[in-house]
Amino acid sequence: STLSSSSAASDVYKRQIVYWMPVFYTFTILYFFMFIVWCIFSIIYPKNIMGLQIAITFVILVGGLENLLRGFEYTAYNSVGDISDGFNIVGAFLTSVKLTIGRTLLLLVCLGYSITKSKLKKGETVGVIIITLVYFFFIMSSQYISVAQAMGNDVSDTYDYLVTLLLTVANFIFFAWIFLALLQTMKELDDAAQTVKHQMYRKLSVILIIAVVLSVLVFVCQVALEMASQVDNAWKIWWIWECYWELQYFVVVSTIALIWRPSANNKRYAYSQLDNLDPKEIEVEVFANAKDSSSEDLPVDPVDVN
Repeated sequence: STLSSSSAASDVYKRQIVYWMPVFYTFTILYFFMFIVWCIFSIIYPKNIMGLQIAITFVILVGGLENLLRGFEYTAYNSVGDISDGFNIVGAFLTSVKLTIGRTLLLLVCLGYSITKSKLKKGETVGVIIITLVYFFFIMSSQYISVAQAMGNDVSDTYDYLVTLLLTVANFIFFAWIFLALLQTMKELDDAAQTVKHQMYRKLSVILIIAVVLSVLVFVCQVALEMASQVDNAWKIWWIWECYWELQYFVVVSTIALIWRPSANNKRYAYSQLDNLDPKEIEVEVFANAKDSSSEDLPVDPVDVN
């Protein structure tokens, strides 16, 4: 999320600024609304808040702050034709944090953290920490290459290409693990006949599949326009690419927040076998947040999914 006042970039930004500003302010409002609703649920059901739900709170907050800052960036650029180095540096940092914790949150969900297990295995914990730190390092490097270029500093093409390559590899490992973990968790839930949790993950899987298909289509269209040297002619719609990635991120986070929002039965539903109860009755409790008394018959033996 860096801006440059160089002549080439300046012309592009000036033409698209009218589209970008409302996009980021709109997402800021959406994140703010989601954060308020999330806080209301947390206040209503303060007992047994899960670690996953704390992570979701942080992801929502960072997403809103990052979009607010980007909105300020484009507003300032629209007013004075330039962006301060401070805006660029802080913006790059927030973008890096947002992209990193979003991927980590999705991985934790797919691994079943706070949902099918109270804690991760030691190997899983170490792996999550490593891939998170590696991805954060390379996405920060990529962002600050853009910052350096925007400030008029030269960056070696070799270094730029190397960072891009390593960032791509880190991204691939992240998403490959996410989908493998999702398939494994769904298989374990299916084998254990935990219908409700399996349905929750099925809903998430549908959203992720749709996101992947749309991402491929958007990426192909963007590359095709660049290869055909139609970027200048398509400047009126170029903001759509930026908007799409923001929208995709927001939809995935919203889906996770909706499915695993705070409820009256946070930890009971997280660690208990649900197959002895009527799935329809349980689903009503989970998604309508029924009273605590309605869940007295839930068995409390932990699920061994390791």
